[in-house]
Amino acid sequence: MITENEKLLIRELTQNDVNVIFELYSDKEAMKFRGSKPFENIEEAILMIKKVTENIKNGTEYRYAIIEKLSNKLIGTYLITPITNLNCMVGCSIGKNYWRLGYGLEVMTLMLEYLKNLEYKQIIGLIKKENIPSIKLVEKMKFRLIEQTEYPEFYKYEMII
Repeated sequence: MITENEKLLIRELTQNDVNVIFELYSDKEAMKFRGSKPFENIEEAILMIKKVTENIKNGTEYRYAIIEKLSNKLIGTYLITPITNLNCMVGCSIGKNYWRLGYGLEVMTLMLEYLKNLEYKQIIGLIKKENIPSIKLVEKMKFRLIEQTEYPEFYKYEMII
């Protein structure tokens, strides 16, 4: 376990998660809000989990499972990509069946506390410009829109914690 609150548990991904990861990352409607293409076969999910394990070992990227405690179901993933010892980039993917149920705010609040405890000072997120619910969420949480030209299809937000 990485962290938890009364509704959610954040833990490492395992090979047992492969079918749900495939389901989440092959959903064409949900994936239009991400920077990558939908998975086309289960092997891509298997490879993703292997890569996640390698990245965690070498400290380049941390992708965790978001578990709804009530149902004990994996509902999405949370990504932390360290940039320096003090700042990181984050991303959250929640399955379409769990949209607009308040999980985005729950996950972000929980993970911001976790990142603060790890002594990060700046959190950065890229959000596709058409992802209005996520934009509203980070603005509600007081993330600040910052200018960027590197990824034209995304807005870049930051929070100093």
